[in-house]
Amino acid sequence: MKTQQKTTEEDIQKWVMKFALEYCGDCWALCCNGQRFLIGWGSDEKQSSELFSELGIPVYRLEELDEASVKGWIKSDYFSGVVRTKSGEPLKKPAVVEHPNCDYINGKHTKWREGTAFALYVEKFCPAYDEEQNKCKVHDDSRRPTGCKQYPVVYSRENGIIKSQIKTSCPGMRRAEGIEDKFKEDFPDVELSY
Repeated sequence: MKTQQKTTEEDIQKWVMKFALEYCGDCWALCCNGQRFLIGWGSDEKQSSELFSELGIPVYRLEELDEASVKGWIKSDYFSGVVRTKSGEPLKKPAVVEHPNCDYINGKHTKWREGTAFALYVEKFCPAYDEEQNKCKVHDDSRRPTGCKQYPVVYSRENGIIKSQIKTSCPGMRRAEGIEDKFKEDFPDVELSY
């Protein structure tokens, strides 16, 4: 009897890239523009903050900001609300904002957690999105945020178990018949939630 190897994050990343090649090219959604979905990354991904800094986007640490305004922006699902500096000045968009970690269920804030993360504070599009070319300018840069690399399958490791969520907000995922079953078949040891 053949034993199955444990799934790695790299295995899922390869699966996502294969999916993207098949379904993203002719899709109308342009998920990479950052207009429909939050672009964020963990505090351990300093390279992503550096990437946006190199693009001329200011990076604000939480200690520089009014935490209540940052939390208000998060609770508004990152798309409304005004982030302010400690002195009360509104931040100019675009910017990278460090914020308290939080849990989300179905796109809604549920509770605060220890630590911090980063997210783009934008008016319309991600500053790395090229509107003329309809694509991400830094797509091939290894420093781009994990969320960008993972989408539309978001995953993390908790207590040695990979937990994954297929984002049904992705039109390609909705078009791909039986995609959840295919994912479960390819990765039986991954806990899948919806």
